[in-house]
Amino acid sequence: MASVPRSGRPRMAEYGVPIDDVEGTLPWQWASERLAACRNFWVITVSHREARPHAMPVWGVWLEQSQTFWFSCAFSSMKHRNLLANHNLTVAVSDTVEVVTLEGRATLVAEGPERALAIATYGEKYAEPEKRTELQEFMAANATWQVVPERGFAIIEREDEFAARATKWTW
Repeated sequence: MASVPRSGRPRMAEYGVPIDDVEGTLPWQWASERLAACRNFWVITVSHREARPHAMPVWGVWLEQSQTFWFSCAFSSMKHRNLLANHNLTVAVSDTVEVVTLEGRATLVAEGPERALAIATYGEKYAEPEKRTELQEFMAANATWQVVPERGFAIIEREDEFAARATKWTW
């Protein structure tokens, strides 16, 4: 199992977030649970031609044991072409109240046991038993990306929790 990231505070003093006081920060388990349960994620890449941001929703899976996020996309997709040129990206859950974002690097993975685990987990998460094989084959036939986070952020967008709970994790 990969190590749990170190927690701290994002630099948001202007919003009342204390910089040096980590009391009240969210435990990593809080973020991990939301990453595992989230159905739709946003993947933000940078276009390879114009250095413009490109955001698209994806299905994906969080593998807690390796601290990695996995998703697939068509080889012809903009996000795939962007990631081939620049492996940096952001992944965000779709929830805009209990927010978790990860910043890291993506690696194209063509085979291996962790890819197989990600594909199996993907099928279990998104398909009924009778449709799992079809969905897993679809994922396996497309580009499969592994995201290794370097930093993560969590914000609870409720007035009484925003400043007190804002958290930054680093790996």
